Amino acid sequence: MLTLPVWGRFIRPAPQASARWFPHGWNRAARVSKVSAARISTGTAHVGWDVEPDTTMVAETRRRTGQLLSEWGCHTLVTDAQLVVTELVNNAILHAGSGCRVSLALSDDRLTIQVTDDDASPPQPQPFDPHREGGRGLLIVSTLATSWGIEPAGTGKTVWAELAA
Repeated sequence: MLTLPVWGRFIRPAPQASARWFPHGWNRAARVSKVSAARISTGTAHVGWDVEPDTTMVAETRRRTGQLLSEWGCHTLVTDAQLVVTELVNNAILHAGSGCRVSLALSDDRLTIQVTDDDASPPQPQPFDPHREGGRGLLIVSTLATSWGIEPAGTGKTVWAELAA
């Protein structure tokens, strides 16, 4: 069994999709669909945390993502993963108006990033407009990710993206 250090503790592969081990001793059933749960359950490392509905937490989430990936030895993924996490968390806070749950799962060939919020309405990708300040988040995610999508999760949704490891 592969174990990787995270903040002085260890993460282990998920024994099943409905019960995951989190670094702070959480053992919760995830609010993700069977498709994304199956995608995560095969990972060799998984960690998740809650993000408060405050845009100042986006930078902390970006920092934490970079720290985790560095500790996992995935230095080449740090920049792209931080950008994807930044866009997805920012969208959840600004457009869903709620906090969110971030999950990172690393397997041999991919990093899966999931952001679950409390708003069931799907994000609306915007056409590129060089004169607009915002509206490029999902375009950035779709450019960096090998695949991405949206799945219902309880009363909200999960937006996920996969990066090649």
